[in-house]
Amino acid sequence: MPICPFCHFERSDSVSRSQLPCKTSATDALCKACTSVVAIDAKIEQARQNLMDMQEERLRLLSEVNHAHDQLSERFPVEIISNIFQHCLSDLDTLSDSTNARLAGVPLRLSQVSRRWRTIAHSTPQLWAILPLYIKESQEPSLQAIHDAVREWLSRSGESNPLAIILDINSKIDLRTERSLPIFTTLKNYAGRVRHFHIKAAAPVLRHLCQLGSKMSTLRISYVKERWTRVRPYYHLDTGCGTLEPEHFYIDGTAWTNFHISLSRLTHLEARQMLFSHMFTILRDAPHLVSCNLACPMDHREPLHPPEPLVKSTMRHLYLHDHMHTNSSVFVLAVFIFPSLQSLGLESSIVYPIPLTDVINHIRRSGSQLEELFLHGLSPDDLMRPSSLAELIGPVTGRSLRYLDVAGNQGWDKMEVCLQVASIVETASAYLSNLRTLRLYATVRGWPHVLQKLLSTSSTITSVSEQPLSAMLCFKTLPTPIHEETRDHELDAIYDDNSPLTATELRDMMSTMKHHLIKVSMSYHPGPWPSYCSEDLANATDITEEVLVTLGRLLHDSRRKQCELK
Repeated sequence: MPICPFCHFERSDSVSRSQLPCKTSATDALCKACTSVVAIDAKIEQARQNLMDMQEERLRLLSEVNHAHDQLSERFPVEIISNIFQHCLSDLDTLSDSTNARLAGVPLRLSQVSRRWRTIAHSTPQLWAILPLYIKESQEPSLQAIHDAVREWLSRSGESNPLAIILDINSKIDLRTERSLPIFTTLKNYAGRVRHFHIKAAAPVLRHLCQLGSKMSTLRISYVKERWTRVRPYYHLDTGCGTLEPEHFYIDGTAWTNFHISLSRLTHLEARQMLFSHMFTILRDAPHLVSCNLACPMDHREPLHPPEPLVKSTMRHLYLHDHMHTNSSVFVLAVFIFPSLQSLGLESSIVYPIPLTDVINHIRRSGSQLEELFLHGLSPDDLMRPSSLAELIGPVTGRSLRYLDVAGNQGWDKMEVCLQVASIVETASAYLSNLRTLRLYATVRGWPHVLQKLLSTSSTITSVSEQPLSAMLCFKTLPTPIHEETRDHELDAIYDDNSPLTATELRDMMSTMKHHLIKVSMSYHPGPWPSYCSEDLANATDITEEVLVTLGRLLHDSRRKQCELK
């Protein structure tokens, strides 16, 4: 018999499981001792059964307790509870930008509260119609279990509900490519229902993407390169891949030619860190493109100029953000005509700012009536010759504009640039009668003069239009003296090299801020600032109240100095 490594005695079955001697005898008679063992074994078995019965009864009673104390289940029918559960889900943008497992696992957490909640959650397909899957490097050994969970999750999503799938896979996972294949094989079974698909992964995983070939409303592809790798990802797709036909297409860090993607249904495009020639091809060949956002092209080589301008009558919204050493925006404005353009965003690089004369010529050639204009990275030449900017936001686009966002090149770092931009906007205010939102930028010091220009412009516009206007002033750093490091500085330090505002000017500013048609807001965003100036600064901190308090202090200080002079 085997020897126990601890006590060094022979190991044998426990007495309760060992064969009784009388059981092996030729007769059926049991001795007294064996009879006693049989009797106690029967009691033990009965006790075990009783314990299992009591545990089952306890679970049943706990369900009754949960139901009795569950005010949600007690007060509302199942349909309303199901709707409440659905409102617990995060939106797709939040789930796409976050890797928080707590946000992703809401349906599972609801299922763990009680049997009643689990029954309702599992019978609500809409809860399982969004699959956010964040796979970390530490989870690589558990890929099979993750695959089983994915299969179970999707099985609860019903038969016809549209699906949204978010895959964020660590770049170090699955370098052999076959480890993630079962997950894509399972997803392939639901490809016909996928309407939103976002994948963020390295090249070995992205090669499986086209297995989902289908028509979908949104497709997001984000390439994550392996550490210390500078090689752009070009790889062969799996055999038998289908064609992806998205309406909304977002691609970052890889070439769209790496995938089987049809442009026939494409209406919205957002492309980042991709060869400009590839960006240009999509912009040229997508027949129904309505919105296009091209940011940070990876090269400065321009395609050949077409013999005639390319007319894109479907385009409504265009945003161009040049990389540090590229000037692709000028090429796009020169080659294309967008007669139906409503929103234009231009963010130029420091090295190659976009000449405003090119923008003016493009708008006049296209005959478009812009409603939204975003200009970031204005060149020093355009600010030294304010007629170009004043002409653009004045007679060229001013009468149709409803939203205006203007900043100089590194405008949040230089007070004179911010003040000059604000002054030019003020001179064009007579044309901006339809404007409903105005956003300008200011620096840590000298901001009261920029705010004065913003308020003066707002007052001029509302006096003509008699319509509400939202006036916003944005900071990259908390201004003086709101920042704790400058709180004890002299108030005159706020003005920097500019002359202090008089008590009358400050009083007029505070009065304008209370105007019933003007909504003034000040905020700061510590950075990094969004790559797209058209995006709202979602994480910005509102400092409007602090600015009002500071203006009050400046007014009090100005009056005190006037009294001292008398």
